[in-house]
Amino acid sequence: MSETTTTYGRTVLEFADGTVVETPIAPLGGTATHQSAYRHTMEYRIPYDAITFEQVEALYTNAEAMAKVNLTEHSTKTTTNSETGEIEKTEEVISAQSQYLNFTMPMELTLKTINDIKVWCVKMAQMSDVEITQAQQAEEIELTQAALVEALAMIGG
Repeated sequence: MSETTTTYGRTVLEFADGTVVETPIAPLGGTATHQSAYRHTMEYRIPYDAITFEQVEALYTNAEAMAKVNLTEHSTKTTTNSETGEIEKTEEVISAQSQYLNFTMPMELTLKTINDIKVWCVKMAQMSDVEITQAQQAEEIELTQAALVEALAMIGG
């Protein structure tokens, strides 16, 4: 007879710019008023010794890096022989996966101690659909203007 136990262990955060950080503390979601609007928030908790201040600051101030964050929670499944107490098999499995989109508005970057672990707390607010559409439209206008300037330069000279 065998008995299986699951131990939850680590969370891996992968940011849109390719930065990957492992943390024992899962992100904390919430709500807050930011820039005169009620917004969803996400606080990523990154171990102090896993990343430098310069690296965490670069993430915090880079909307493209924070636009999509994938989270994978890993756990360890251990199968034990219930008669002998010997471990028969240990395997790491993915226990949960999620993705956070458009938490790109910086709110807070602090160093805290949580559960005796020193962590960088990177708190971001989520952009609204209207703000995302406006940003996309502004980018399209900028590209169109650049193309027009280039075309006029070719015509004129």
